Amino acid sequence: MNAKNIEVEFRACLDDKKYEELIEFFSKNGNFVLDGERITIGYGPQDLRIRKDWNGTVLMLKRGDMKDYKRKEHVTKIDDIEEMQRIIESLGFYHLHNWKTIRKKFDYQGFSVAIDHIPEFMKTIEIERMCSEEEAEECKKEIQKIFSDLGLVSLDYDWFKAEIDKYGKRFHKGEIKV
Repeated sequence: MNAKNIEVEFRACLDDKKYEELIEFFSKNGNFVLDGERITIGYGPQDLRIRKDWNGTVLMLKRGDMKDYKRKEHVTKIDDIEEMQRIIESLGFYHLHNWKTIRKKFDYQGFSVAIDHIPEFMKTIEIERMCSEEEAEECKKEIQKIFSDLGLVSLDYDWFKAEIDKYGKRFHKGEIKV
């Protein structure tokens, strides 16, 4: 049995018009899953996160380069956020930032579609599926077709990383409250 612990994901930035257009499209053509809020606490130097949302609170580690369309993902539930933060920081991880995501989620053609608004940052869409290593390439092609059909362009991850870094600096200066 092949583990389905490979996240195949593509993301695009959205302007206000495209954001509304895609919510309307997926409301009509997909299956609505949820409209909810999530708080994420990000740590470096690896992509380690504490996430609190409609499913509870989890610790998540994403392994691999953010620029790659596929990354290994490890997730486990946690009960005590403050104690987990102390453990993470005692292991040498540093606090990057916190952010709030307002998410509208849909199922579409076997994929998870998240249309996100991150206040004081940006609006995005991500289309993903968890799969095995053997399924990753086919999954990639299917998502790329959906992106093409919707007129979406995958974001430039160097630009995105720079924007995340700017957000983190604003967060640590106290300009952003989450």
